Amino acid sequence: MVWFPPQSIASLDGLPWPVADGPLVVYHPAAHRNHTASLSLALEAGRPLLHVSNDLAPWWPEGSWPAVPGDLQLGRRSTGWMNGDEFRLYGPPRGAPSPVWPLHAQGCAWHWMRRLPSIDVLYLDWTDWFQDPQVRDTVTSCLGSVVSTCLPHLRSGALVIVDQKTAWPASFLPSADVDLNNGAVLRRLGELSWLDLLPEVARSVDAVAFTVEHAMQAKPLTWRKILADIAPEVHWSQSQCQAAMTDLPGPCPDSLTPESWDMLHAERMELGFHGVRLEFVGPRPTLPWTHETWSAHLVGMQALLHHSDSAP
Repeated sequence: MVWFPPQSIASLDGLPWPVADGPLVVYHPAAHRNHTASLSLALEAGRPLLHVSNDLAPWWPEGSWPAVPGDLQLGRRSTGWMNGDEFRLYGPPRGAPSPVWPLHAQGCAWHWMRRLPSIDVLYLDWTDWFQDPQVRDTVTSCLGSVVSTCLPHLRSGALVIVDQKTAWPASFLPSADVDLNNGAVLRRLGELSWLDLLPEVARSVDAVAFTVEHAMQAKPLTWRKILADIAPEVHWSQSQCQAAMTDLPGPCPDSLTPESWDMLHAERMELGFHGVRLEFVGPRPTLPWTHETWSAHLVGMQALLHHSDSAP
């Protein structure tokens, strides 16, 4: 899926994914319907994956209104320990090579970055999400400033992927190493492209990859803490996971069922949908938990039973 242009990082067999116990933690702030780009790339790591995308508005991956096509199926939702911000867990993508937990959060991206464990991959396609008034006016002028501000939330060796869908000014992306605060260094790896295979029509995504090295300790927050409120089976024993393999969860009450989609589609056919053409209404949804996806979910939980919550 991923290829590296010869003029940039052809000497690498693949991206230098950070090494840590537990799942790879990927954060895509202000994703706004582009969450599949970062998820497609992160699947290349071939590791257990905690993929968190975010938006201030309710741009849910399954489509929060009928004219938005969905690509993931809503499994569960929660407003538990997240201070009222909504948090949703989706069924894993079909054919994922390893356990994958796609999560989406509605709320301030700046605050959500503080709630996550140390981030292994920070995916940027937009920088107008820094909500701290003390840094907002100065941090977005160049990538070095953005990463410097994010340092306490990034694991040493974290990848910073800058999606080229935004028309970044030439001064934003550094062409050489950048010294950050407290001896931290931002290093440019080069350009890369990959195919976003999650939507029905594949598209090419172009980005510039960086890595950041620093001496700060990993955050004490854990990936189990993130998942436990919305997926309590993260604390189940192996025998509990095995016993629940055939106990398929029901659909989330807030999800768009195939039957409700049929009703909406009939209304659109009869009355139109505010001028939106029918080809943009999205596919008929399927249930989020099939025996395949539920088994993959529980097998992933079992695979991580002996992994620590976080690694320094």
